[in-house]
Amino acid sequence: MHAMPDGVGVGPDAFRLRDVLIDPPTGLLDGPADRVRLEPRVMAVLVALARRHGELVPRQELLGAIWPGGEIYDDALTQAVYQLRQQLGQAGGAEYRELIKTVPKRGYLLEAAVQEVAPNGGESAGGHRVPLLAAGAAMLLACAALAVFLLAGKPVPMEAPADPIRVAVLPFLPLLEQQRDLALEHGIADTLITVLSGQGKFVVRPISSVRHFDEMDRDVLGTARALDVDAVVDGHLQHAGEALRVNVRLLRVPDGVALWAESFERPYADILALQDDIGRRIALALAPKLDDEPPRSTRPGATQNVEAYESYLKGRYHLARLTPDDLRTSLGHFRDAVAADPGYLQAWLGLANVSFRLPIAGEAPPAEHFAEARNAVERALEIDRYSAEAYSYLGWIEHWHDWDWIASEAHFRRALEMDPIDTEAHLGYAHLLSSTGRHEEALKEVRRARELSPFYQVAAALEGRFLMGAGRIEEAQRRAEEAVALDGDFWLTRVSLAGCYARQGRVDDALSELEIAQRLSGSTWAVVLQIALLARTGKRVEAEALLAELLERSSRRYVPPYDLAFAYAALGDGERAMAWLEQAWSLRDPKLALIGADRAAWAVLEPRPEFQDLLRRMNFPGATD
Repeated sequence: MHAMPDGVGVGPDAFRLRDVLIDPPTGLLDGPADRVRLEPRVMAVLVALARRHGELVPRQELLGAIWPGGEIYDDALTQAVYQLRQQLGQAGGAEYRELIKTVPKRGYLLEAAVQEVAPNGGESAGGHRVPLLAAGAAMLLACAALAVFLLAGKPVPMEAPADPIRVAVLPFLPLLEQQRDLALEHGIADTLITVLSGQGKFVVRPISSVRHFDEMDRDVLGTARALDVDAVVDGHLQHAGEALRVNVRLLRVPDGVALWAESFERPYADILALQDDIGRRIALALAPKLDDEPPRSTRPGATQNVEAYESYLKGRYHLARLTPDDLRTSLGHFRDAVAADPGYLQAWLGLANVSFRLPIAGEAPPAEHFAEARNAVERALEIDRYSAEAYSYLGWIEHWHDWDWIASEAHFRRALEMDPIDTEAHLGYAHLLSSTGRHEEALKEVRRARELSPFYQVAAALEGRFLMGAGRIEEAQRRAEEAVALDGDFWLTRVSLAGCYARQGRVDDALSELEIAQRLSGSTWAVVLQIALLARTGKRVEAEALLAELLERSSRRYVPPYDLAFAYAALGDGERAMAWLEQAWSLRDPKLALIGADRAAWAVLEPRPEFQDLLRRMNFPGATD
């Protein structure tokens, strides 16, 4: 128990939120779980909500009261509320995160009683509604300004920006090139990203955005500027036998000043504790007044099992590559991780992630893998019922397997309310919006994902697809060509570019891109799109030859029935197309979720009552009687 006695060492404006004592002038939250300090603007959000606890406080009112006269985007308030929830949970326990409710598109409310604390101890008389500093928010901002003035002549690691500090953790590199271990190099970076993100004070670029920057001769500051961050973590490691040596430095991006640097030499068995230590030291270098976070080993679902951790790192590495072979390899590693430590939260989340992606990629029958994904999410929520990532994965499952658009949207909204900087949640929500014909909203979500993860190729590919859905072909082509120039080996951006070329009548260019995509991935979807393009351009014999190869392949291994239905529809064979769609329905082929966004491809089936019946069964808008 950390809490101070009432009235001892607190100012006249202190108040209590359940068991957490809050002192606005000092920024302290003192609760049964921990003592933490809020940044002045975040404390101002709490004060504004507490003054009207139980009432809706509109977003614009909060913005105007806390950032008067400034041009502030909604994301700044969203991030402040996210940070406040995280730190309330740290001070009082996980359930305190739920006290601040979001009313979509309107504002926030504090759903808890607030009690004033008298300076001489005890609760104030009748204190249900607390004065809470008639000029509380203004005073807090004045304190923030004074702090900047007082610190002006002192060395500080980072200037405190109005928005959270943006950080990139690059993949660690070996001291010697012949000692490369990509899973470990990416894995240490991924773990540090998780540790820093958990502080709630920084916007940390996800591993998907930095994984390509693992060249031995990389330009660290140039890479950081491309990622649009304020600070960058650069590290080298040497793993020899049972020993692990790690050199780490934290650089301020505008001028390249080293904010912190240190070398560590530990037994490899201590790698988990070492990463916690590095993460806390980086956080304190970025924000020197930041109270130490508890080690990850004390948080829900952390592991002390090095074998489980190694399997998890390998699973994450192969998952990020997103080829069918890598997805299958990733699945095995995550299964090994949860077998080694059944209480390992991140391993269960990784297992859920890869399990629902395999059938979406068309590489496995849906039933078994979606069941495994759902079970993994349930296990994750048993470990931490406040896991935003778990709710995001429920959104993916409801979208791609259950076709429950309303439930899917609710899960994505909850995930983003809990963690507004979750790139995958924004992408999943964008997919749902596109599937239900809300293309402009989908574009907004996918662009938010790209802001958070500028070099994530999945986001780039999806943005191209959604732009095409909105009829903005030239813009889609520019985005796709930029993505291919950045990484020509990612097959989905090749598919996106092929779609743009096809819409513009550049058939040969489109076919060339699809052939490259098929070589890179081995995906049947790239073959199906070739069949459709050949059929539409009068090359029926070639299209039928490719279809025959695909049917022969389906006798040896799984081919999604949706793919075969799509091919037959392109060839104008409505009977066979409908038969394969019904099989897709019976198997719950996840690609059926794409029909809503690809209605033009199914023109041959539109007049058929059984096709309209299928759309109604899937609750798609626009189905006719």
